[in-house]
Formats: sequence, structure tokens, C-alpha cells
Amino acid sequence: MLDENSVGVKNVQERELNRVTDQRWFQVATVTSGLLLIMAGLTWEFIHANGHDFVSIYYLAQMLIIGKNAYSFNVQHLEIPNYARYTYDPFAAIFYSPSTGIAILPLGFLSYRLAAIAWYALLSASLVMGIWQFTKVVAPKWDSGIRLLIIAFIVCSSSIRTAYWLLQFSPLMLGLFGLYFSALVSKKSGFAAIWGALILILKPTFGLPVIGFSLLGRRYRLTAVILGIWLVINAIGFIRLGGEPAFKDYRANMAMLELLPVNNPNPYSNRSAERLDLTYLLNGFSPNNLRSHLLAI
Repeated sequence: MLDENSVGVKNVQERELNRVTDQRWFQVATVTSGLLLIMAGLTWEFIHANGHDFVSIYYLAQMLIIGKNAYSFNVQHLEIPNYARYTYDPFAAIFYSPSTGIAILPLGFLSYRLAAIAWYALLSASLVMGIWQFTKVVAPKWDSGIRLLIIAFIVCSSSIRTAYWLLQFSPLMLGLFGLYFSALVSKKSGFAAIWGALILILKPTFGLPVIGFSLLGRRYRLTAVILGIWLVINAIGFIRLGGEPAFKDYRANMAMLELLPVNNPNPYSNRSAERLDLTYLLNGFSPNNLRSHLLAI
């Protein structure tokens, strides 16, 4: 009887050992596969990136450093070709608020090529870290291999879209959203304020979900802090760029945005792409470009 019990215990121990060994091999396989796919996706994106959309924000940072009105069309025609020659013909206008330039101000002290590489590294790091942190909070039981595979699939799918090629904000925003929502779920108001404010500062249209989620969660103080930081930084930026003339030129630049057919603020137009601004939202309820634009201002 004792021998039978010993054999049974030994069998159970062997099965447990085999299970643990299989889990370890599975984790090694998923971690290795995830890391290799992430490296492959990021390498592909780096090779094919041309930085088309990085020119305008780099130019904005440069103008903030030297104190010129970045929204003056005369200044744009003189300065933008210095950077645009690396990618394409000059822009027609600048559609970013001063806070965007302030957020990336350190890159303005680098040469354009080094700044573009640093910007690409920032996009990639934000994307990977944000998704990792988000999955860690919403699915804490997942092991590191599963998280890396999810990140790898997102990175590889991003490589076939234009956002990475043009060095647009989308990868950075996705990562920052992951960090912001993780902070909200974890009830870390300080980090939520930092990540939320950074999203709004970099690209205000992406900041609308940040404000919306904080209001839905009745985090009114957090909402006020995020909006306050954004307003103060933009005020400092406009003062640095020339004050009221810079603000008037900024509005002139923004007016040109809607001249492009794809940026038609009427969602019922078959040539209009999705937008995240108030004009587009108001037109969704009742199409009237002039009225919606005035209300949005």
C-alpha cells in the first residue's frame, strides 16, 4: 500500500514538473517571438520613415527657441524649406498650437536629422511602454510573453500604415493613452494629470477623450488641472512667438486647414475624413459650417 502511494505521489510530482517545464518553455517562446517581432516591425518602420509630418513640429520648436512668429506666412516661406528639403515640398501652413512646440522643445536644439531619429525613438518607446502598462493594469494575470506578443502585433500592423512613415503623432498618442488610462484605473491622479496634460499639449484634438473620460469619472479637479496646464503653456508659447499678432496668424493658418477637401468639417460630405474637433461634432447634429465654426471658437 505504501509503495502504491509513493508511486502515485511520484507520478503527480512528475506531471507537475512537466507542466511547469512546459509553461517555462511557452513563456520563453512567447517572449522571444514577441521581442523579435517588435524589433522587426520597428526596424521596418525606421527604414521606410520619411518624416513628412515631423517638419512642421520641428519648425515650430525652432521658432520658439529663436522667438520668431511661426505662424507668419512670410516666416514660413523663409524657414520651412531649410527642413522640408529632407522630405518634400514646403507646407502651406502650420496647424499646431504653440504647446506642441514647447513639448518637443529639446528636439529643437538638435539638427533636423538627429531630431527626427529621436522623435522616432520617442514614438516607439511610448507605444511599447503604454501598451505594456495598459495590459498590465487591465489584465494582470497575463504573463510577459503574451503582453509582448500583443505589442508586437500592434507594432507590426502599424508598419503598414502611414502614421509611422510620416512620423505622425498616432503611435505616441496610443502609448500615452495607455499610460493615462492605466493611471485612471489605478487611481493615480498625479500620473493621470501628467499623461493627460501631455496628450492635450501635444495634440489638442486627441485631448478630447482625455477630458471626456475624466469628466465621466467625475474627476473634476483632474480635468481642471489638465486644462489649466494646457492653457498656461499655450499662453506662454503665444507670448514667445509674438503675442496677439501670432495668435491672429495662428487663426489664419487654421482657416486654411478646411480648404483641403479631406478636411471638410461637414461629416455628411462624401469627401470628408473623420475629425475630432468641435466644428465637426456640431455639424454632425446640424450641418452649417459657419455657425458650427463660430460656436467652436
